[in-house]
Amino acid sequence: MNDKRFLFGSLFAISNKLQVVGDLFLGEMTAKQWLVLESVADFTPTQPSLTQLSSKLGSSRQNVKQLALRLEALGYARLVPDDRDHREVCVALTDKARDFLSSRDQDSLDFLNSLFDGLSTDEISATLQTLEALNANVQRLHDNYT
Repeated sequence: MNDKRFLFGSLFAISNKLQVVGDLFLGEMTAKQWLVLESVADFTPTQPSLTQLSSKLGSSRQNVKQLALRLEALGYARLVPDDRDHREVCVALTDKARDFLSSRDQDSLDFLNSLFDGLSTDEISATLQTLEALNANVQRLHDNYT
């Protein structure tokens, strides 16, 4: 049981440390804002809704909206009504965002390589499988408590 408690606490600690390092790496935006931009880019050529982004990111719609609003204020995104459902809001990348992402492409790759330095392909694969299983368990627990 102690290993499970340690792992539980370590997930939070690593997440916090990763966010701080990511914020320092990016400089002009937070790691969470960058993750929103990358997630929006993954949907290209379509523009994802806030609901789609929140599902992809595992965050609340309200949190994603706040991040998107900040990105809009910085000139990296635009919030636009969905063409099919005008009650829904979509996030579109601006040219500034596309330029930022493409200019940071190699830096981002170097950052990820540095982050996973010393881990074998098998270790990365095993970690990914473990995180997917944990994510499914968290979702199940969430469903039980709501």
